[in-house]
Amino acid sequence: MKKEDLAMHKDNSFGTASVVLGIISIIFSSIIGLILGIIGLIFALKQKKLSKNGWAKAGIILNVIGVILGIIVFVMALKTILNNPAFLSQFQQIIS
Repeated sequence: MKKEDLAMHKDNSFGTASVVLGIISIIFSSIIGLILGIIGLIFALKQKKLSKNGWAKAGIILNVIGVILGIIVFVMALKTILNNPAFLSQFQQIIS
C-alpha cells in the first residue's frame, strides 16, 4: 500500500475535535475562547499532518477566527477596564 493510501485510511478525530473547538472558541470569544482556539489550532495542524482533508482546513479557519476574536475581545475589555477611573481607584485601594 502506498503512503498516500495509508493517509486516506486514517481517522478524522483530530480534525473533528479542532472544528468543535473552533466553533466553541468563536462562541466564547474571551480568554476561554482564546485558549480553546489555540488548542483547536494544534489539533487542526496535527490532522493536516496526518491527512490533508476538509476537517483540517475547516479547523484551521475556525480556530484562527476564534483566536483573533479572543484577542480583540480581550484587548477591548482591558481598554475598557483601564479607562474606568472608578475601577482604577478601587484597584489602587486594594493594592495599598
